[in-house]
Amino acid sequence: MNAERLFEAIASVSRDCADCRAVYLVGGAVRDQLLGHDLEGLRDLDLVVEGDAIALAELLVERLGGSLDSHRRFGTASWRGPLWEGVVDLVSARSESYPRPGQLPEVAPAPLLDDLLRRDFTVNAMARLLSAETAELIDPSGGAGDLALGLLRIHHPGSFVDDPTRILRLARLAVRLDFGLEDATEQALRSALAEHVFDRVSGERLWAEWCLIFEESDPLRVLVWMQQSGVASSLFPAFGSSSLTQLKRASRRDVEGWSPLLSLAALLEGADPGAACARLGLYGGRARLLSVCVQARAQLLPQLLSAADDEALERLLGSVAADTRLFLSVVAPQSRAALARYEGHLLPLEPLLRGEDLVAAGMEPGRAIGAALRRVRGAQLRGEVTSPDQALRLLALK
Repeated sequence: MNAERLFEAIASVSRDCADCRAVYLVGGAVRDQLLGHDLEGLRDLDLVVEGDAIALAELLVERLGGSLDSHRRFGTASWRGPLWEGVVDLVSARSESYPRPGQLPEVAPAPLLDDLLRRDFTVNAMARLLSAETAELIDPSGGAGDLALGLLRIHHPGSFVDDPTRILRLARLAVRLDFGLEDATEQALRSALAEHVFDRVSGERLWAEWCLIFEESDPLRVLVWMQQSGVASSLFPAFGSSSLTQLKRASRRDVEGWSPLLSLAALLEGADPGAACARLGLYGGRARLLSVCVQARAQLLPQLLSAADDEALERLLGSVAADTRLFLSVVAPQSRAALARYEGHLLPLEPLLRGEDLVAAGMEPGRAIGAALRRVRGAQLRGEVTSPDQALRLLALK
């Protein structure tokens, strides 16, 4: 379904919402309309409701179907419905204040203009009334002018200090639109980085922004922009010192199974992954995988490249998980032949005997079972035995 028909459907439902005075299209959708872009490519659509956004979202689900996630504290709701492939985000018009820099804001109901002026950049602070056929552009901070000039501008000098995640959104948007920074915005960025503002943000929020980088059409350009602007080294120094080759490999989008976590590991060559885990709030399985990948690159890779035969290859890779092997194949192309040999030939090769086979043949349970199985496996890999009977004869059990 196209965007205009979606907007008509939402506007129609909103007229039956007693707690909704007006609904506005805001943010990226308005910006992209002015740039002449097709809205069908947008993942998310942002709407501001003067009134109760959650009440409208609930009515949309009731009338049009779909599912809903809502957050009463912030007056926001995300609607996934049958009329749009992505998410429609609805928010009650509000103002924001930050009790402390880097923390989530405190919100209060406010007119539309206040809501627009709380937004990150002027080009994202424009709105159109959803129900008007020829809706006038509402542009309190000159976003249309900045759009024409190809500039990103924040609303006040403390914007990046209030919410440092805006710096990572700045990186994505600057590359996506191929825009420059307005002078005061560039100065505010330098000042915020000098204050180490990322230290004030939760790892969870930084990780969410990190993942969004790899949803961009060209993550490599975003990573390069971050490195050249000093954002990368402020986020974590190992990223800031990454080579262009590392950046290219980290930004791979054409490898099935590649992920933002593996991208992060690719940038940490020779670095302690613990600092990155602490910065991005990674723990449990994510932290373990990051550590395993970094260690595999430093310690396993040299052994893998010098493996003399299939026995050595299986010994090295037998307990290495698939995602770690994928990581090595991307960051160390010279390892691909060995990995392909293991995955294409050794991994599918079923063992000739198992422990229960040896017990059934008369061997006493114990450590000798493991040693016998390793002996048989080695002989199998060398092509000396090709059947269970031959394996049992090798062990003098038949």
